[in-house]
Amino acid sequence: RGIPVRRLQPVVGLALVGKAARLEACSAKRVEGEYRRTMRRLALPTERGAGKQYHIRCIMLALILEETSLVQLKQECRELGVSTDGTVGMDAEQCQALSRRLLIEALCREHWEAR
Repeated sequence: RGIPVRRLQPVVGLALVGKAARLEACSAKRVEGEYRRTMRRLALPTERGAGKQYHIRCIMLALILEETSLVQLKQECRELGVSTDGTVGMDAEQCQALSRRLLIEALCREHWEAR
């Protein structure tokens, strides 16, 4: 399912796998509603006309990033070339901003590579 369970606490990894399975079983309309709520919570725009699998991918990526440790977030940023300037002594809000940057980077790369 693309969930990096080895990098997460076991209980969190299992919960995310369960969430992905539940989303797969839901209607496209219900998944779209969950996607819109997730993007709104992160203050990110939604992609019009995207399908159920895209919505699930976005939801799961957002949940994974929210559960990722700061050390792992910074490592992901380095690997993707995303700036981590000013991240020393980050608070929860700054950590969420870094997660948002990674989510945007991942979705933009995916969209670009699909073209």
